Amino acid sequence: MPFKLVVSPALAAQLATLVALVLLAPSAVRAFGRRGTGVIHERNFGVQRAPQVVSLGILALILVGHLDSELGDVVVPWLNVLPLLPPVVAATVGWLGVALLVSGYGFLRTGYSALGGNLSTDAELLEGQTLTHSGPYRWVMHPVYSGIVQALVGGALTCGSLPALALTTFAAAPLWLHRARYEERLLVDAFGSAYRDYAESVRWRRLVPSWLPFGV
Repeated sequence: MPFKLVVSPALAAQLATLVALVLLAPSAVRAFGRRGTGVIHERNFGVQRAPQVVSLGILALILVGHLDSELGDVVVPWLNVLPLLPPVVAATVGWLGVALLVSGYGFLRTGYSALGGNLSTDAELLEGQTLTHSGPYRWVMHPVYSGIVQALVGGALTCGSLPALALTTFAAAPLWLHRARYEERLLVDAFGSAYRDYAESVRWRRLVPSWLPFGV
């Protein structure tokens, strides 16, 4: 019998995540090295750490959901509802999740590249910071945060995790938006009308690209 590899959405998500980690690692290391070195650095937990902590918690839920799917049984139904759905519906939801996951990683990677020396893992204004409007910044003001939210939504869908999806929608996304608005105040103070003009050019879209008909 010829060997046949059946790739599930969960497995595709895991492979995509592995590739993304390899591609993102160099930029992430450089960004972490710049953390806390800005001329203006916010120490408020709600701005700096809350989005990161909540996102890591959601990631843990997604990993549990993936493990549940690999076991082949519904151990905790609300952590993985896909096996409870009709196969066609489950496959559609799962592969939609993979598409969002890959899109999110793409926004993360290209957002990191576009920022260059302006990249930090914290919300801060760095010495000699410049205004970035290339790469995905042509469509959305905060592509890194957009990528994180997209990846979390996609990851939740690939394993049908209702808690992960709810926490992303009602906790992670609002927290990243709060951090984005804080950064915008720094950038308006630093660049004035140049930043406002840029924001107007992308319709003040913080997480959802301006070429989509609706979004924030």
